[in-house]
Amino acid sequence: MTTRDVYIRQYDWMLHLFLDVNPEYLYEVVTKMDDVAISSHIIRRVVLLIKHSEYDYGLTATNSSLRETVMVVGESSSREEFLNTLQHEVRHLVDDIAECDSINPYGEEVGYITGTINTLLAQNIDQYFCKCQE
Repeated sequence: MTTRDVYIRQYDWMLHLFLDVNPEYLYEVVTKMDDVAISSHIIRRVVLLIKHSEYDYGLTATNSSLRETVMVVGESSSREEFLNTLQHEVRHLVDDIAECDSINPYGEEVGYITGTINTLLAQNIDQYFCKCQE
């Protein structure tokens, strides 16, 4: 599992990122969600998802009051599925930031938010795309 805290300075937003998650890491994810004050209802759903999903799942939970998000990407069956799941979850994060800051969800700024987040995440995903680390 790869974990990283990513600060999105332009929006004063903290992302707690968990990649390549399997049930072995459930406690770490739930602890972080509890620290971010994610509702117990959502945490229960997350527990079930991580316990019962094998591959190609993700979840994003946000506490807009704290401007913090927990993003989880489970183990992936392929690099294509990894990218699909990651970008799906990034979209949820972008939507949460846009809603919190009253940004037009159809405007150009959401594209810039997405680009900023992808740039910040790039160094964490190399292992899913190249053979250079083998």
